[in-house]
Amino acid sequence: MVADRPLRASSLKCSLILASLAARLLQRPDQLTTFGYLLKGRSCSSHRSLLASSLPTTSLGKMRKWRKAEPDMAWGGYGSQAEAPQKTGASRAESSSNAPVAIIGGGLSGLACGWSLRRRGIPAVVFDTGKRGPGGRASARTMKVGSGTQVVDHAVQAFTAQSPEVRELVGLMESDGAVRRWQGLVGDLKADGKLQPRNEKMDGPLFIGSLKSGSGALADWLASKQEVVKDIWVAKLGRISDMAWALQGRRGQNVSNAYRSFSYVVIAHNGKCADQLINTAPVQTAAHAPLKCRFTAEASKSSDRLELCSLWACVVKVPKGLATFEGAFIHDNAILSWAGNNSAKYPPSGGHDQDVWTLISTPEYGSANKCPQEAIPDHVRRKVSDEMCRAFGKLLRGASTSWEVVHLQLWGAANPLNVCNQHFVHDPQHQVGICGDWLTSPSVEGALFSGLALAAALERELRGGGLGGTGARRFQGLTGGHAIGNFGGADGLSVAAAVEAATRSGGKGQDHGNSEGKGKGMGKAREEGAYPAAGGAAKRPLVERPVIKPAQAAASVAEPSWPDLQVAATSKSRWRRTENVGVPVTTLPSNSYRSTAPCPGPASAAEGPKWYFGFGANINPWKLREQRQILPLEEFVGKLPGWKLVFNHKGGFGNIEPLSALISHGASSPDAVHGVLLLLKAKDFDKLAKMEHEYGTREVLVETYDGRSIPALAFITPPQFKLSASLAPTPRYLKLIRDGCDSMGIDPAYRSWLQTVSSTPSERGSEYYAVQGSAGQKLKKQQSEGDPELLHLAAVASFAVAGDTPLVDIGANLGKCSAPELAAQLVRASAARVGHVILTGCSIKSSKDAKRMCEEWNGEKGVQKALSYLGVASRKELDAAGIQRLPTLAFTAGVHPHDAKSCDGNTISTLRSLAEHPSCVAIGECGLDYDRMFTPREVQLEWCRKQVELAIELDMPLFMHERDRDAVKGAPLGSAGDLRKIIFESEIDPSKVCIHCFTGSDKDLKEYISRGYQIGLTGFAAMHKRGAHIRRFLEAGDLPLHHLMIETDCPVMLPDKQYLPDSLGIKGRTNEPCCMPAVCRAVAECFRVAPEEVARQTTENAARFFGL
Repeated sequence: MVADRPLRASSLKCSLILASLAARLLQRPDQLTTFGYLLKGRSCSSHRSLLASSLPTTSLGKMRKWRKAEPDMAWGGYGSQAEAPQKTGASRAESSSNAPVAIIGGGLSGLACGWSLRRRGIPAVVFDTGKRGPGGRASARTMKVGSGTQVVDHAVQAFTAQSPEVRELVGLMESDGAVRRWQGLVGDLKADGKLQPRNEKMDGPLFIGSLKSGSGALADWLASKQEVVKDIWVAKLGRISDMAWALQGRRGQNVSNAYRSFSYVVIAHNGKCADQLINTAPVQTAAHAPLKCRFTAEASKSSDRLELCSLWACVVKVPKGLATFEGAFIHDNAILSWAGNNSAKYPPSGGHDQDVWTLISTPEYGSANKCPQEAIPDHVRRKVSDEMCRAFGKLLRGASTSWEVVHLQLWGAANPLNVCNQHFVHDPQHQVGICGDWLTSPSVEGALFSGLALAAALERELRGGGLGGTGARRFQGLTGGHAIGNFGGADGLSVAAAVEAATRSGGKGQDHGNSEGKGKGMGKAREEGAYPAAGGAAKRPLVERPVIKPAQAAASVAEPSWPDLQVAATSKSRWRRTENVGVPVTTLPSNSYRSTAPCPGPASAAEGPKWYFGFGANINPWKLREQRQILPLEEFVGKLPGWKLVFNHKGGFGNIEPLSALISHGASSPDAVHGVLLLLKAKDFDKLAKMEHEYGTREVLVETYDGRSIPALAFITPPQFKLSASLAPTPRYLKLIRDGCDSMGIDPAYRSWLQTVSSTPSERGSEYYAVQGSAGQKLKKQQSEGDPELLHLAAVASFAVAGDTPLVDIGANLGKCSAPELAAQLVRASAARVGHVILTGCSIKSSKDAKRMCEEWNGEKGVQKALSYLGVASRKELDAAGIQRLPTLAFTAGVHPHDAKSCDGNTISTLRSLAEHPSCVAIGECGLDYDRMFTPREVQLEWCRKQVELAIELDMPLFMHERDRDAVKGAPLGSAGDLRKIIFESEIDPSKVCIHCFTGSDKDLKEYISRGYQIGLTGFAAMHKRGAHIRRFLEAGDLPLHHLMIETDCPVMLPDKQYLPDSLGIKGRTNEPCCMPAVCRAVAECFRVAPEEVARQTTENAARFFGL
């Protein structure tokens, strides 16, 4: 005992020295080696524990990173020697990074990769050097010509789309007007001046850009749907850890203020700049070899380098009608390889009497006249301009060449002359990828396909799909292509097939990484747990983090642990990272929480980022990112102990409540709510709060899966919007939550419990909306003198369409409105001069509800009922407006395809009985919906046929629904064709068929019109972005006015705000019948007629069709 005292004193002295040194090292991180070796078996475990406990939490993180920097350090007991941790086989999805993918290069391939990653729920940021915008070679200029302007394609001229995914993408662009089909005469121009036209049936159509932006519209469309950082030069790649990259500018600064690290780096450009960039990386990757390049005019048969050519683009004004063709691939010419008439592709604005052509040189001519492309010498400019114009004049049989050159450009790295015959390069070990048309098919399609394929590969690898590295093959000279790009595209190959091929090959092509590719790794060296260092230096062991269990995550900070530990709950967990961007982390007991009173208002935009805990549909990355356009700065999975997910929010939506507040809690129910912890920008949180407008905010303490506790805000239902009991949610809402939990790697036991939650088999009834906030409390409030809920009847009346013809809303869904809400909506509809509202029956229950509403709200009885629900101020408005009657209600009786699965042997007899009611004017809404497939296809077809037969039996009109699979989900499934077949085989009078809420294609519309069907248009026609294709149909006269009826389809399909004055008092995104004038005006705008004419004709059509 006596001998132990000096040892304790010595130990205390040593500990104080270590603590002092640690404090100094916080100021001098460059001394980390000294610090590391002091802990390398030279002090007892108690010293290390005391030292660790003396450091603040942020310092501990630094200490772990320093330990990472010294892989040979010992972290065992006294005198022990550390061993490198063994590989665990954990998927990339189990890594601790939710940092985005960095895509360097804003050409079409990089943009397509970013767009596809975003659709897959994977955050990505594109960095583009272009000062004028992204797009690379797919760019255009608007040039002043004469007194007008001309859109000019000065690189990409046209493109094909043969692979399924590229066709789908181009189809989306085409529907938004970003691309068009080139209908002009295009072919191969021989030396004798004869033109051989393209065979469109064999080669497919050629696509060009939009009228306004030319080929630049492709990049603009892609960029508008993702995050693109413009005019930025990434000069250096750095590694923060073996799982994270950093991007730096020329001066060493971080290129992005929003992101400090990136989970992957995708290089989406080539040439010297790309080669220089990859060589700044501190590790040797699979991207190093294929990015080596050289410039030449003639490709080698086989090469270990990418070979690039240079091309001149000359834009010249020539007399109109000089050539009989609009575009030509020029053969056997030493100077020119292409000539295209921009004025034919993009009609000029303003006046000029000349055509503007783009001439493109051959690679040989580009190489022979190469110069600095940023500063072309005057003598080179004159020489090239003269020679290219003379060559074109000679092809046109000696035409005069005294033409004005309006633009001359040298594309230094214009096109590859060889390819390595693979669609992407992927190094999962170092988190690097390459995409670009130069890998396999120099063309727009090749660029798009490569980006889409790499995105699919990254998703598969990140989510545990087992995709191996692809390495890079030797380059082979191109055959059968053309100087301005191989228009052969991807030969119809699908992205899935390309990724599958890469998976099967496992990198069997030449790896260029000093090893032959074998298996699913990047070569033998990688299989042995080593990788080649930069410059071929000696190999060193890989350091991989072990996968730990939740119980291990809360281990003492004094114990040895690897940096950036995260819990791998399942093989699908993803996008987690440990940096907290300066947001404090509170280490409180896991069962604690703090709360504040519900606060309905959004946060101040001036405040910093906010942690938000999502437990409902916002768990789903697709819902949050794609639909709501919100990109989190940070993202973790976590749980809220002592709370339960319930569905007692108005409409049967999700809410959370403390277990202590619940009367009963099932033994099998989880004791915590699991979800996602998101760090949102203040403006994004405000945006989300407005969308969740009937929720309040409450601060809770969320426990992340790695054991930390972080205060966050959650949206919780206030009393006025809470149902008296938890009800079954809708199948769609429950599926969003389940899919989100699967995607985010939520605890398997919690996901299993969600599978036991039942959903409502049919349409929600009034019990889903019987809350104090929308009925009792609002009624009490409105019946007081200080009624703040004005109906804005004066504004609505002035908004009505002029003339004597009242409008007919042929499709409205009002069954979910409370009685006070319905009273207000009907009064406002009357003020907007809506004479009839037809309530849509979508199920047996909603059809019966519609019948009851007609009985209760029509005539004087309805007026008196409405008055009983209006407050004093609203009744004064009513008197001032002189409104004495409400719109006449009618209804349809039918079963929507979503609810067809609930049909049974009594369905048709019940519908037949409902149809006998005098207010029933049609059978429907029936039909086919192949988008969500809530009911199997065969069942939809069966009950659609039966309802068509019922309409024939009763000699009643058919009110029909048809929707095909959304383009973002895949190829169409043919719902329109199936519906036409059913109608045709039934031999029903076509004039008794109405396709309600039409949003389909031009082809389907023309088919419906040709058969004599009526078409119903909603506020979709008043949406300039979503409904752009419908507006084009109207402008083109594809839908005659005598075949048209209009509707709101409320509460959805709200027109754009430009058609709805603020004075109307329309709140949020809720549509209602008083918005009918907006639909009428939008249609009239497209037809270029007065709204009164549209009102007159559509009301006549509706009266005739429904027998009103």
